Amino acid sequence: MELDNESYLARFILQFVLHVGGQFEECVAVGDAALAMSGRHSWSMATLAMALADLGKSEDADAVYAEMQARGRRQYVPPALLALAASAAAREEEAVTHAREAYHIRDPHCEFFLSRHIDFGRKLYAYSRFREIVAPFING
Repeated sequence: MELDNESYLARFILQFVLHVGGQFEECVAVGDAALAMSGRHSWSMATLAMALADLGKSEDADAVYAEMQARGRRQYVPPALLALAASAAAREEEAVTHAREAYHIRDPHCEFFLSRHIDFGRKLYAYSRFREIVAPFING
């Protein structure tokens, strides 16, 4: 950020690190700036939904998910990111449906955003049906 204050990638990485570090308020603030500069990039939208959920702002997380769904009717939104946002909005059925699609089409976002090695996807991994979907990919 110090080298290039206008870099979306730098801002998104900061947003993600703040979320992983449990600094959810700061994550939301940085996420809002990242969304403004990126045209509302789906990486930042999913991360924002997760941070809002972690702050107990479920209605706001649901609004972000609804925005991502609406965008998905006109343009491609990676299903792995829709799965994260749906899980943040406590929409288990939709989260599992998006995750199934993501793994079916081999969405490359699964490798990072749905990794079991980072805490980011913990809401998804709490769903037994999600664990059934990913088991062949993890174990196979």
